[in-house]
Amino acid sequence: MAEEDSREIETEETSESGQNNERNITASEMEREITEMKKNWEKTSEYIKQMEKVEEEMDYEFKKIMAEMESIQKAIKKLDRDQENKKERFKILKEKVGEAKELKEKACNTIQKLQKNPSSVKEAEVKEILDETKLFQRDWRQQWDEYYMKIACLAALRSKDPRTPVGVCIADTESYQIVGIGYNSMPCVKGRSNNDKIFPWKGLSENASKEEKNNKDKNTELKYPFAVHAAVNAITNRTRDKLDGCTIYVTLKPDEDCARAIQQAGIKEVVYCIYKRTQERETRNTGMMTAEAFLKSNNIELKNLGESASDKFTGNEVVKGLQSRIHEPQPNDDEPYKNALTWEDFFMEIAKLSRERPGLFDTAGLRLRTGACIVSPSNQVMAVGYSGYPEDMELGEIIEYDKEYIAHAEYKAIIGGPSVRGCTLYVTSYPCNVCAKLIAQSGISEIVYGKPHIDPGAKKILKECLDGKSKIRPKAI
Repeated sequence: MAEEDSREIETEETSESGQNNERNITASEMEREITEMKKNWEKTSEYIKQMEKVEEEMDYEFKKIMAEMESIQKAIKKLDRDQENKKERFKILKEKVGEAKELKEKACNTIQKLQKNPSSVKEAEVKEILDETKLFQRDWRQQWDEYYMKIACLAALRSKDPRTPVGVCIADTESYQIVGIGYNSMPCVKGRSNNDKIFPWKGLSENASKEEKNNKDKNTELKYPFAVHAAVNAITNRTRDKLDGCTIYVTLKPDEDCARAIQQAGIKEVVYCIYKRTQERETRNTGMMTAEAFLKSNNIELKNLGESASDKFTGNEVVKGLQSRIHEPQPNDDEPYKNALTWEDFFMEIAKLSRERPGLFDTAGLRLRTGACIVSPSNQVMAVGYSGYPEDMELGEIIEYDKEYIAHAEYKAIIGGPSVRGCTLYVTSYPCNVCAKLIAQSGISEIVYGKPHIDPGAKKILKECLDGKSKIRPKAI
């Protein structure tokens, strides 16, 4: 009897233990399922966000292209002298409209599928749409890359380095603002304007030994211990507190010194352009190779614009001027380069280049395209502007009322940048009366203008409001 009771107790205990195990297994499985469901939901939500962004971007692109097509049609009707080019551009845009619509539909369909049955959409499908979107927008990005690189090339022409002039342009590619410009130079000497003559400019000879190369930064008879690199110059002369997320455009691949500064500044991307004379040197330059590894390890993108540059870029006068200077360096490299751009030419050239900024919203309907550059008393470029549509505006009514939306170059430079009180404005044509009022209010102390399309109202405003405070003078462009 006792044995039977004992067996019954054991059976009950075993049964209870089994039930507990079943409960434990079920709870564990449920926990795993919940975790998996959360992951899937997060993934699905991310896909939906990505597709919604594609849909939004393509809608924007569609409206933008349609606006330019309308502008071109108007110009053709007015017997524009550039009819053939405009007709060709119209054909290209027509194709782009179709591509934008197709991408938008793909994104919309994918969102619907994700909402109904997330498992029916594979990661590869989402990636394909995102890749197509990037490809669609590549031409647009390429145009901006080339524009910013032209500014960097122009900055390089300001350098006094007799052998290797380097220029840099830092841009916020989200807001289309230039936030830093620099070139390789010697350190600023307080109270001295001839710092380029205080320090040596001599570089290593082509036949320098390995030991000389290794010790070049310690040789005070050479430029290397003293030269301030273009990237460092641009970063320290930035026009905003932080450069997080910005892109730096440099005419030569960065070395370790520049790479450290770029990483510390929070810059997300480096776009560089190597010319033929320096291409071979780059492959054996350990500093550049180390810098590349350093940048990549810090998740900073590195892109060589030279591999995809358009004929329009390589044929630009500024770019050709820099190439010529690199290929034919000054014979005497002990002295600073004699024909570097003057400050005034440099600033007016920036204003001129800004007229060439890219954009499907070309100012084709404007009588005059204008560029502006605002400079501080210490020769720091504070802001750059161009006439055209605001980059992020809503485009619903733009086709019908396009002229109402156009912002002038001076307006964009003054409103979009930091305080410009006491600065000098370089502008490719005389300001209109609207811009003149803004100039007077902003506290700009001097105006240098190109084409004398003088507005009587503007002339009176500037004379009455700025007389005695501002100098207004022309400069041939």
